Amino acid sequence: MDVASVKTYDIQLVIDSIDIGGSTGKVLSIECCESRMFLGTAEGLLLEYFMTDERSKTFFSRVRQQNLNKGQPIIQIRSASALDSLIILTGGTVAMYDIQSLETKGSNTLSGVSCIAIDENPFDADPFTVTLCYVKKKSLMMALASEKGISVVKEVSLDSTALNLAVETGLVCAALSSGRYIFVDMNSQKKNVAELCQFDPKDVNPKIVNAGKEEFLLIGPGGLGVFTSSSGISGRPPIIWHDKVNEIVVDGLNVVAAGNDVIYVNSLHDPTTSNVIPFPGVKCLALTEGKLYVGTARSLYRFTPISVDEQVESLINTEKIDQALNLLELAHVKDEKREYLRRRILRKAVFLRMHALDLTACMEAIRESHIDLREVISLFPTILPANTVFTRSLPSLHEFIDVNQMVGGDPHKARTLASFLLAVLTSHETMPDSKDLSTSAIKLAAKYDKSQYIIILDHVSCMNIDYDDCFEWMEDYKYFDCAALLYKAKGDVRKALDMWIDLLSGTKKCEDPDEFEGIEVVIETLLSSVNVNMIWDYYEKLTKFDPIKAVEVFTKRELSPSFQPLNVAEKLSANRPICMIYLRHCIFEKKLDDEDLHTYLATLYIDEIVQATNDKDNERLRAEFRQLLISSDSLKVQFLIGRLQKTQLRLELAILHGKAGDHDPALKVIVEELHDYKFASEYCVKISDTGQRVKAFMSLLKIYLKSKDKPEIIEACMNLLTNHAEEFDFSIALPLLPDDWNIRSLSDLLHRVLRTHLHRQRRVELLKGLSERIDKDYKLEYDANNQGYILDEDSVCGVCYRKLDNLEPIYYRKGFIVHSKCT
Repeated sequence: MDVASVKTYDIQLVIDSIDIGGSTGKVLSIECCESRMFLGTAEGLLLEYFMTDERSKTFFSRVRQQNLNKGQPIIQIRSASALDSLIILTGGTVAMYDIQSLETKGSNTLSGVSCIAIDENPFDADPFTVTLCYVKKKSLMMALASEKGISVVKEVSLDSTALNLAVETGLVCAALSSGRYIFVDMNSQKKNVAELCQFDPKDVNPKIVNAGKEEFLLIGPGGLGVFTSSSGISGRPPIIWHDKVNEIVVDGLNVVAAGNDVIYVNSLHDPTTSNVIPFPGVKCLALTEGKLYVGTARSLYRFTPISVDEQVESLINTEKIDQALNLLELAHVKDEKREYLRRRILRKAVFLRMHALDLTACMEAIRESHIDLREVISLFPTILPANTVFTRSLPSLHEFIDVNQMVGGDPHKARTLASFLLAVLTSHETMPDSKDLSTSAIKLAAKYDKSQYIIILDHVSCMNIDYDDCFEWMEDYKYFDCAALLYKAKGDVRKALDMWIDLLSGTKKCEDPDEFEGIEVVIETLLSSVNVNMIWDYYEKLTKFDPIKAVEVFTKRELSPSFQPLNVAEKLSANRPICMIYLRHCIFEKKLDDEDLHTYLATLYIDEIVQATNDKDNERLRAEFRQLLISSDSLKVQFLIGRLQKTQLRLELAILHGKAGDHDPALKVIVEELHDYKFASEYCVKISDTGQRVKAFMSLLKIYLKSKDKPEIIEACMNLLTNHAEEFDFSIALPLLPDDWNIRSLSDLLHRVLRTHLHRQRRVELLKGLSERIDKDYKLEYDANNQGYILDEDSVCGVCYRKLDNLEPIYYRKGFIVHSKCT
């Protein structure tokens, strides 16, 4: 059993000492009737007190006392206000007494009675009678009390004496001396007794009280508080008390039990939670006219329920949100007040859930409580606009100074809460229209969640933002990159670019060095712009920081009339390497085939190579130049040949000759000037046209044979013939070879040539034979398929399986007879 810390009752001492003739009386029974209280003592005295309420307190003054039934103990007193009477059990006798004179009333009394119970909700309610149930020996009796007296209307015999009972709508729950609880339906014409449960009379003091409509609470086996209904089923979990209890009452939503020097208060909704009140000397409990009284051996106390507001506040302060909501759900309050308290509970729950990082429950509390989100935003210092008129609620919804105190200084938790709040703000339907919320969302995202900030900026056009406050705040806290992005989103692109340029130059520095993405964000902004003058202005500024990166302003831009590649290249020509980077991008990445672009890049390479002083740079440039010459089909070849004639770029000149189809001049340059025999062979191999390639190999052979006296030429010639024999017609090539060459050195070549020739000849004969065979097979199949066929009335098409119409053309195809339309 959980012990609750919430206070449920205010306790007031109403009678300090019950004095009867110089001694202290022992109270056995208590009853109230309007402003009067009656106490029954073990000495047989009936004490009457007058009650007055002043300033939320009750004061009692003794009016009179009277000895009833010759000093017999007064066991029970029950008020019958409809009869203006008291029904009193004393010394085994039940009698009615006039409430004014305390004289007996009516023509008869009941004797031999051990206990009584009043049915507050009788089945057939007569406003001028009181339904009474009582125990007489081993019988359960039902009687009606009226002005004339008490008359018995029904008797049910039992197998043992009832020790205690309670009645509701004619249904009696009784505890028998044999250790059993039973139900007796007094409304039934026949005897109707149902067994409930058993208990040990030695360990359990059986008590039964009404807990609701046709529901009872009893002290059951093991001292448990057991709920039972008229159907015999328990609809609530049992109550577990720490100690043995002797008295129980159900006071509204509370179950109050008296044990040894302690009082237990359990919620009727959640019986597992108990509030323990130390109370030395407690003897009896009485619930009369909705008021709870607790008696000791000499004093009387009144237990006044704490208001729902106070109980709710107490539960909230102990972070028992669910219990507070359950209490409110069962409390008897007006709908308006219930909704007010519910929202207050949930608003406090928002901050408790945030503190516990239970963000799912927190989101639900925010949604249902309709909390002003500025209450939550105010946890984050300086996030609300400086000119906001918002102030925190009083009384305060939480005890936290700011979010840092809430998370104990943990920056990761603070960022988690900030991201959560951003999610709440961005999904809140009133955020775009609220200047406070929109401005706070911008500042919160800028500080804690850059990715979310970028997303929010896409919607600033439909948000009510205090831009001046945002920019001032970002300047103060050095969120310069965020400020630039906000300028851009607002449409003031030049201010954004100026701020980024200041960050690149170091004039301004962000609080977080990783916040600014660098030159890429400037390039991205310029790429999205169509303002030609602005693009060129800020491109020039970017070249001061990274000219190679800056040219991406043009290389990543889509083609447009304002940025024709040739025009851009001319403007970039002041910086030749940058211009070359741009042209290479246009040619090799964008695959532009413009002749002027290709030729312009080639001329820039020529100028750059001629002026290069570093051998390493020179070699790199020449390699790139050769790549251009070899891969490009859009060069002004003759123009470039003229440019290269007076330079040392002989290999490049040879490539250009090859581009022009002049393979002889190209190969002469490669062989006679460059002496690069390997490249000469590669040059011929790369010629795609077969006829041109064969001619080029033959030209190379002839060039080699002109210098046949050089050993390296002879070796190159032999390698050429051996490695590329398939490219030569040896009926032409062999007669060109010098007669004085050693036949032994040519033997390998001749064997290879002969094998190749024989292979080709045999392959041709084989293909010819196969072709003839295929032709014969086709003719045989054609003849076989056109020898006719037989049709009858059941013949069907081999494709659609419908019957054949002999008037419709048909064909024999692959062994099937088919419709012509199905072929």
